[in-house]
Amino acid sequence: MLEKIKSVVSEQYNLNDSRGIFFSLFDENKTLILSKWLFFTDKSLEEVITKICTGLLEKQTNTAWIGIDVIIDPQIETNPQILSNLDMQKYGIAVHALQNEKIGVLLPATAWITTIAEALQAIKTKNQIAWDAEIYTFTTERRLLSLK
Repeated sequence: MLEKIKSVVSEQYNLNDSRGIFFSLFDENKTLILSKWLFFTDKSLEEVITKICTGLLEKQTNTAWIGIDVIIDPQIETNPQILSNLDMQKYGIAVHALQNEKIGVLLPATAWITTIAEALQAIKTKNQIAWDAEIYTFTTERRLLSLK
């Protein structure tokens, strides 16, 4: 399966490039089981895929689908006007806490998030991030693979 994932990703991206990536594991009903990701990295996409996937699929035997989201064009955003008008269907956000290096992330088109305020609150609450943080915006390209 690891080689299949690398093959699918390499159709659009150079596996030697440094990129962040998300893996979301779903059951037969496409209910999220878990997700693993790496946002900031100096490692190659191939190394990141190998690191995240090794052992992950073997541990989750009820996985029927895997979502692969490759991070496109992450940008630090400091302009409140741009953030307030951000299309949460198109853009994801990452919040990087300056005091403790914690990072929280929401992918684009997260079902229950419609505004940047909701996204920031959800990330900061879940990850216990204080307000002293950098905010990054990004897009992704998703591939959904059937494991059955």
